[in-house]
Amino acid sequence: MQDIKESFSETLKLLRKGAKKHGIDIDALPKEEFEEHDPSAHPLMQTAKTYLKLAHSFLEKLRKIIQEEGVDLIERAEIIPSAENDIGTLRQIVSSYDVISWYQALISVKIHRALQGKMEADEFSQTDADASAKIAYIGVIKSMEALKTIYNWNKDLQDDSLTLLAKIENLKKGINEEFPGHITFKRPGFDT
Repeated sequence: MQDIKESFSETLKLLRKGAKKHGIDIDALPKEEFEEHDPSAHPLMQTAKTYLKLAHSFLEKLRKIIQEEGVDLIERAEIIPSAENDIGTLRQIVSSYDVISWYQALISVKIHRALQGKMEADEFSQTDADASAKIAYIGVIKSMEALKTIYNWNKDLQDDSLTLLAKIENLKKGINEEFPGHITFKRPGFDT
């Protein structure tokens, strides 16, 4: 940490020296006011935050069940060769866990960025908003599929899965309403 502090201090000295050389007094420059756009209170952002919290709790429960099932499956597979099908199913559930885990925070972050870009209301910001909304939407769709897989796998998780599916459906609708441009937005190198 000390190295970083020293590096910034040295950089500031060099910046001041270069500015002075060109007749610029850095301390006399006017302070620019930047309008800050905070979408935290927007209903779509609130839904994303709620989903993030619910998904986190859900993933904790799911992780414990996967761990218990995994140990049980290993024991069964040693005794009963047909348990291989169950191992394949568990792999699908672990994959679903990974998808939800990966996208839970990303959805919220991308929705925040999209709403912020929309609030800034310039051409670049709107394009950035559509791009961020598209990423959030992709995460929503993939997470929905993963939640459906888990819903069909474990009756003990069905209520929680349905709650998350309802929240994520609200996110899907909200993204489509707020950012209709995300549908036609082409990500360079990804979408054709």
